[in-house]
Amino acid sequence: MKFLIIIVLTLLSTSCSYKWAIITEGNKRFLIRDYKDYDDKDAYFAKLVFKKKYKPKVYSRYSGEIIIVNEDNFPEVQFDTVRVGIAPNAIKFIEIFSSGILNSEILYCTLDSLCRPPSPMQMRDAKTGEIVKRYKGKTYKNYINVGLIEEPEQLKISPQRRRFKLWVDTTEGGYGYDVVLVEITNLKVDSYVDIREFVKGASLTYIVRAWGII
Repeated sequence: MKFLIIIVLTLLSTSCSYKWAIITEGNKRFLIRDYKDYDDKDAYFAKLVFKKKYKPKVYSRYSGEIIIVNEDNFPEVQFDTVRVGIAPNAIKFIEIFSSGILNSEILYCTLDSLCRPPSPMQMRDAKTGEIVKRYKGKTYKNYINVGLIEEPEQLKISPQRRRFKLWVDTTEGGYGYDVVLVEITNLKVDSYVDIREFVKGASLTYIVRAWGII
């Protein structure tokens, strides 16, 4: 979702934490709050994405082989030939990936209409100038880094439908992170439970690339 800020209105507000702004998306114009604090702005736009773009759909779990590995105390989840690294700020919710609910196929299809893994920045040998072959001798061909998974308080709606924000990097830091919002649904629970328990009977019901971070 890309917004173009046209003009900032200096209107009086009951809160001094934001001002009003007019944005356009396609042929539509919206009046939104432009927050001074980044976290407030981040939460506001995440809620706006769900309000404007939300169309639930049930996604199938990953049906291929899933392997949990731990290299240098860094947990990773491998889906066939794609490995997903889980950073410290995301480990709390690693079961979202290890259960197959969210996986490399869904992420690639969310970030690219043809479901293609993006081409990472090329690395060259400092001495020879030749392109370094990535993952030589490894059991995977592509790598996804998940730098953050959090469950924002502002997005909570019910114990059965839980919403998360992820920072996803598919280019090894070459072009920043994509902020991905997801909803996972489990109608069998009636209260907030541990994520391990929640994913047992859950399905991915919404995913969208919200914006990018460079």
